[in-house]
Amino acid sequence: MQYPSGALYHHSEHFLPLTSPALFGDTRPLELEIGCGSGEYLCLLACQNPDHNFVGIDKSRKAIYRGVQAAADMGLSNVKFIEADFHLMYPLLSPSSLRVVYLHFPDPYGRPQLRRRRIFSPMFLDHIAAALQVGGLLSVVSDHEEFFMEMLALIEQDERFAKQHEERYLQGFDVGIKSRFQHIWEGYGVVPLRFVVYRRET
Repeated sequence: MQYPSGALYHHSEHFLPLTSPALFGDTRPLELEIGCGSGEYLCLLACQNPDHNFVGIDKSRKAIYRGVQAAADMGLSNVKFIEADFHLMYPLLSPSSLRVVYLHFPDPYGRPQLRRRRIFSPMFLDHIAAALQVGGLLSVVSDHEEFFMEMLALIEQDERFAKQHEERYLQGFDVGIKSRFQHIWEGYGVVPLRFVVYRRET
């Protein structure tokens, strides 16, 4: 599926919302991965959890095509991929429609003039907090320590979320399948950092 940026910006009402009824025609729990790349992790989740639906969003058409092909090869009917800029998809989020949101290895946009492109921000948390069900999870992983610490500090200030783990953050991300970028950075000795928080009842 393709959600062109221009049309999405001007006429978001013409696109299917990010809900199970709209995208899958059922009411199964919906899990969303932002920046899914070629979908290795999402397809693994979909295979392991056939009673859940999964949606992957990425701006790369080449990566999305690979994800679609991987899902087809595995015979998965509970996963869909959308080529889109998630910055423009906030109007398509519905209240309490998501069970889990994954933001794994987002681009840190390290140069100061590019930092406004970062997906993780107070605005992002506002929309994710509204879209997550109470008890729903937000999983964040990064191999960029400075960026990760900035995200961690931001989530720690947000009373709508609480950590699922006792540690301030977790080290390593070994789920049986790794993206190309995770393989690259781990080859340089970089250990991914992560946190998992749940939506509190407010």
